[in-house]
Amino acid sequence: MKNFKKYLQVVLGIGISVVFLYLAFSKVDMKETLSLMTKVKWYYLILAFILPIIGVFVRSYRWQIILHQNVPYKHFVEATYVGLFINNILPFRMGDFAQAYFLAAKSNLSKSTTFSTVVLERITDILPPFLILVVGSFFAFLPEQIGRDKIFIAVTAIFTILFFIIKFQKNIVGLIEKAFPNSTFGRKLHGFIDNLYSGMSFIKDPKRFTKVALLTLLLWNIYAFTAYSCILAFGIPINYLQTMLVIGVVSISVTIPSSPGYVGTWEFFSILALSMFKIGKSMGLSFALLYHLVGWLPITLIGFIIVLKSGMSLSKLEQSPEE
Repeated sequence: MKNFKKYLQVVLGIGISVVFLYLAFSKVDMKETLSLMTKVKWYYLILAFILPIIGVFVRSYRWQIILHQNVPYKHFVEATYVGLFINNILPFRMGDFAQAYFLAAKSNLSKSTTFSTVVLERITDILPPFLILVVGSFFAFLPEQIGRDKIFIAVTAIFTILFFIIKFQKNIVGLIEKAFPNSTFGRKLHGFIDNLYSGMSFIKDPKRFTKVALLTLLLWNIYAFTAYSCILAFGIPINYLQTMLVIGVVSISVTIPSSPGYVGTWEFFSILALSMFKIGKSMGLSFALLYHLVGWLPITLIGFIIVLKSGMSLSKLEQSPEE
């Protein structure tokens, strides 16, 4: 049954990516695309390759503040690299589970505790791109696929859900206890919810909340500078603030379950983002391919090395969702 689930996940992930790859590559002049890539200013790419590595250290420090346990910073960095590495080679964001599993194994914390904070970290990262798109929608025409109305609905839904989760903690825990009385699943779910609320304690701590907010702001500027370095490499005529809007659109791609490394979805949404500024599809695809490479390659290589040095097998990390 487990093998069937994995096979199904792989097939579905590849299927989704194939659809988006078709949409990204259709009606593109590949000769022009390749020609544009050969004319790129490579010295800008040095910065583009370095920034994602710095971003991992910022993300790891933010995670350490959210978890708020006496665990060495080094373990957070390693676990973050491993999680991103698994996401880059396996479908359906399995790396989020692997990230939690790796830290739990290194720190002797429960997997429920570490995974709940990974979820909180992902929730923290959901808000900035939507806020960027909301603000940006007043200064640029968003594509039909992600119009202002849809963004407002999404943002309202996210904040409403977060409000109810925080406001009605006891009610939610009580519902879980009633729905799954005396069951293993119920106990695990109850423990996860408890750990999730425990992790949310940083919201009530002004110092920790400020740190998390500032680190999130820094992290998204690192993402923006990475994209802007690629923009400069191609000489695309958009500025830094417009690039922020581009990464707001591209970030939607990582929320869609697809094949490893967000192949297809990343390219499609990158082209879609640049179309807001009347950038042609051939240039958009050239940018998308290079932008994808600088974010994927260094993280994957470092994550692979960390997995090898840890002595933890890839198959074990792959099984972490079932556990």
